[in-house]
Amino acid sequence: MRLLLDSHALLWACTGDPKLSGKARALILDDGNDVFYSPASLYEIAFKAGCGRLPAAAMHLPEAAGTSGFEELGLTSLHLVHAARLDWDHGDPWDRILLAQASLEDMALISIDEAFDARTDRRLW
Repeated sequence: MRLLLDSHALLWACTGDPKLSGKARALILDDGNDVFYSPASLYEIAFKAGCGRLPAAAMHLPEAAGTSGFEELGLTSLHLVHAARLDWDHGDPWDRILLAQASLEDMALISIDEAFDARTDRRLW
């Protein structure tokens, strides 16, 4: 299965945070799954760390993601246009991008955020 990590799932997986659910952790660790992260997640985490909404250590997530074994999913103009055109009453631009990427790339989304359930039945947690 192809999995796309939501920003918090990426952060928690890379830092060993116990907030990551057991099911999500098992899916991520399953060698039969391909686990991806979006550059949009790195931007979101760095932005929030820079604003003091996340610990400053989160600024090092790009390095941790690179050594985690997760694959970076390229962000394309098709993803961004699809995100902008989504019929979804949800204003978080990062969530919109992740949903667009997961939809267009036929991936399940690893996320605690139930807001995704309004647009996909492929959110796993």
